[in-house]
Amino acid sequence: MVDIEMLWELQQLENKIIEVEKEMGVTDLQNHIEKSKETYNKLLQTTKKIAVEYKDKDAIALGLKEEVENIQQAIVIAEEMLNSGEVLKPKAISQLEKDIQDNTNLLEEKNKTLQELRKDNLINIKQIKRFKSKLEQIYEAVESSTKQLEKLQKDVRKSLASVYENIEKINDNLTPESYRFYYDKKENLYPVLVPYTGDSCDGCKMQFSLMFTQSIEKNHLHSYTCENCGRVIIIPQTQEI
Repeated sequence: MVDIEMLWELQQLENKIIEVEKEMGVTDLQNHIEKSKETYNKLLQTTKKIAVEYKDKDAIALGLKEEVENIQQAIVIAEEMLNSGEVLKPKAISQLEKDIQDNTNLLEEKNKTLQELRKDNLINIKQIKRFKSKLEQIYEAVESSTKQLEKLQKDVRKSLASVYENIEKINDNLTPESYRFYYDKKENLYPVLVPYTGDSCDGCKMQFSLMFTQSIEKNHLHSYTCENCGRVIIIPQTQEI
């Protein structure tokens, strides 16, 4: 069985730390840092996505550039053959003229696509530069805020030295079972323990079932577990059910 009284005292001490941290701006600063980190990570992912798009389009542009050069060369060769006077048959001349026209149209199409790719990548470069600058600003701001947070946390620990000492004492006296129970619960659920205040859980606010309430009234135990959230429901010894 877990040490309910000691865990309740432990939580009350931790609540005191939470209150002081709010008063001294620690909580607000922690939230600000977390939001800044989220913004940084989202912007970083966007920047990486744009960088990948830039590389892909740059590779396509390089391929198109080579195609354009080949088409230009084909046009030059066809024009030289046409103007050389060596091709005399009307059908062959007609075919050369058609090849020149087709390649000219294709060249225009390829050049248009190439220009669009270069235009897109110019925009991508500008975005990457702008986002990198913004990332540096956020990073520096987070670094500065983190240093400020560390100082505030030291101030809190200094002002609540006796509270931290009492927490250490309780932790030292808890059984391994109670220690694991409390801190495992705390990772996903806080507060871990709540007082019995009526027909609903003071933690999750869900109403107790009739069977649960009747069990409390019948058994008169010191603690119960909320059916919905799993918090420990504390019933002080002096409280009448």
